[in-house]
Amino acid sequence: MVIALSNLAATYSNQGRYDKSEPLFERGLAILEKANGPDDPEATVLMSNLADAYMHRRRYGDAERMLKRAIAATEKAFGTDHPEVAYALNNLAMVYSRQGRNAEAEQLLKQSVTAFEKTLGADHPDLAVTLDSLAGVYRDMGRTADARQVVARATAIRGKTTPKPI
Repeated sequence: MVIALSNLAATYSNQGRYDKSEPLFERGLAILEKANGPDDPEATVLMSNLADAYMHRRRYGDAERMLKRAIAATEKAFGTDHPEVAYALNNLAMVYSRQGRNAEAEQLLKQSVTAFEKTLGADHPDLAVTLDSLAGVYRDMGRTADARQVVARATAIRGKTTPKPI
């Protein structure tokens, strides 16, 4: 049941129909929490997806609250440097960035970078995505030299990890 709800909600989200995806993510999350408790690490994916729907609907407070729950549950289950924590930190940073809270976004993205480096390595493609997010925050802050440096690193990572044509 939860998988079907989540898949349908994800389909709506991919179509930009967040008004349709939000209640389905909420329902799936409620089912998981009732079955497994509020700190269930399996529920963190739904929490992040729900937060994304909230963010796209400009419900930043709800998105922040949901992502903080996801971070806390993931840290409790797997530790602070787990890749899932890094993903959630990146997502929370994007919520902050959309609100102009760039200093807070920068701090979270740096934590995310550190977690990815420790767990996935310095050349992982997911690290490049977070570096792109950090570069965007730097651009918004007027720190173009820092943005260029971070983009160059992300580009180098992609160059190492992108399959070469045959």
